[in-house]
Amino acid sequence: MPKTQTKPSVCANCGYRFKDENNFCPSCGQKNHELKIPFKRLVVEVAENTLDIDSKAFKTIKYLLFKPGFLSSEFNMGKRVRYIPPIRLYLLISFIFFFLMNISSGPKSTNNSLNGQQNQKTKAGTHISFKSISTDDLVGLTKTQVDSLMRAKEIPETNFNKWVVYQLHKIAVNGMGQFRQLLMKNISYMMFVLMPVLGVLIYLFNRKRINYYLESLVISIHFHSFVFLFFTIIFLIELLINQSLIYLLWIVAPPVYMVLMFKSYFRQKILITITKTFFVNVFYSISLIVLFLMTIAVSVALV
Repeated sequence: MPKTQTKPSVCANCGYRFKDENNFCPSCGQKNHELKIPFKRLVVEVAENTLDIDSKAFKTIKYLLFKPGFLSSEFNMGKRVRYIPPIRLYLLISFIFFFLMNISSGPKSTNNSLNGQQNQKTKAGTHISFKSISTDDLVGLTKTQVDSLMRAKEIPETNFNKWVVYQLHKIAVNGMGQFRQLLMKNISYMMFVLMPVLGVLIYLFNRKRINYYLESLVISIHFHSFVFLFFTIIFLIELLINQSLIYLLWIVAPPVYMVLMFKSYFRQKILITITKTFFVNVFYSISLIVLFLMTIAVSVALV
């Protein structure tokens, strides 16, 4: 749709006289756009810009879901105006995903008819264990009782063991909702760190077909954008249809998508593509597990 954006003839900032093709002032860089316009024209411009953004978003999401590797190819070939930029796309989709996760894992109200002990038990929610002690064991206990429990469970009372158990005690007392929110926030940071890691792996396994690391980083960003978008869709479907088979999609879809993505982007034989994808996934999974365990440790330490 052609834009009907109103342009002044002279730059209000520096006095430069615009030419027809100037969208920005060549002298000072200010955007060539008249702000003092009739309300009707303002409505038209806002509608055009909104429709253009909606069209760009629809096109980007469609290609991300159904044409693996296409967006990365377009971006790395310089065709970037028609689609949402990779990092902005990732931030938008991951924000929606973690927002939904935070809502779904928020604290749930308990029935007033439950007694105090039952109410306390529901605070722990998800179980976190260390050695033979879990958060369920620590609900409602004082620190003195925690020490006694450690002795009863025959856990050596080293500084490290006591610190970990005390952290679990804080989680049990304060409820899992606060810890889950902190964990979700840290996982979002972890995934942001993981994208460059996957980019390095893609680069290492495709050095002959990639000129610069940035190319592989773009592929990684689009892959993670798909994963979060797909997980968001599956999560919303699970709210409507509680089918256990859907859980398989959480495991199967990402590696299958990666194979299709590599096949489309690098245009190699399918056997070579599957082999490369396998090794990339092995090292990526190891990185994911290590970073996830570190994220849990950091979340427990910060709670």
